[in-house]
Amino acid sequence: MFMTPITKYIAGKDTIPTFKITSLGNYVEVIETIAHEWRQRTRDRRGDGHLSDGRFPGEMVPWFRGTTSSRYLLEPTLLRDDQLLIRFNQNRESIQILEDYLLKRFKFGGRNEFSRLKVKRKIDWIFLMQHHGLPTRLLDWSKNALTALYFAIRKQKEKEDAAVWVIDPRRLNEACDLGRNIAFPEDNRDARLDEYYYLEPRTSQHTYPIPVITPPFLSERLAAQQSRFTYHTDERSALDRFAKTIARADNCWYLIKLIIPSHRQPQILQTLRLVGITLPDITPGLDNIAFEIRHRLELGVDY
Repeated sequence: MFMTPITKYIAGKDTIPTFKITSLGNYVEVIETIAHEWRQRTRDRRGDGHLSDGRFPGEMVPWFRGTTSSRYLLEPTLLRDDQLLIRFNQNRESIQILEDYLLKRFKFGGRNEFSRLKVKRKIDWIFLMQHHGLPTRLLDWSKNALTALYFAIRKQKEKEDAAVWVIDPRRLNEACDLGRNIAFPEDNRDARLDEYYYLEPRTSQHTYPIPVITPPFLSERLAAQQSRFTYHTDERSALDRFAKTIARADNCWYLIKLIIPSHRQPQILQTLRLVGITLPDITPGLDNIAFEIRHRLELGVDY
């Protein structure tokens, strides 16, 4: 366990904390420290410190996002400087036109496939579009720290450090004026989601991304990955702004970046395999089972 708090905000420092990971054990240790500090901050902030056993309802579980490059920003696909999308994502009007087009074409093209799904809310259609590779204003996270780590390092890019981002979704939810409860949301959450879809967030002074959970019937793959999402407006770098603003107010960072150096990735990936984290476990499907069998042949007796 780290001897000094790793989420403490240092006055005048607007840089999101970054830590280098050297092994799977080190990764788990850092996450355990972060979660412990965030739980203590929650108790202090909410006045729950009087509880005799130090517990409070609703366990604080961080969300994790793995990226194959530590240089990647926390921006959804639709807001990135992609050569194709940059023509459409420069203002709210063009973003709305693009999203309406994508949604209509997606619904029409998959009407037979979607007839068995009970999709009613617009956000559920957005979940499906994200899952099948269309650009959206959703950013993927997972409640499973090992899943995020696997996706960060599985490609093992040469001389490219990977990263796992760690966020406190309940603190983000509070900053969006939606309380701490995410799994069983407040009555106004659906209305807020609609406002975000139409890019008219008016019920709150904040436009931080909203943390949301996918409904279980949409995809077995999303369930297996314990997928979570943040839903963004048209504002870029919104999670950075949340982290810096709340850090100044709470004297604590609720967004942490863990760097996995390229030379450490092969060994960490092998350790993940030893504890049962492989592609078919995270992403069910025959193609991934075949990939795993081929991978076993490549590894042979050398590992």
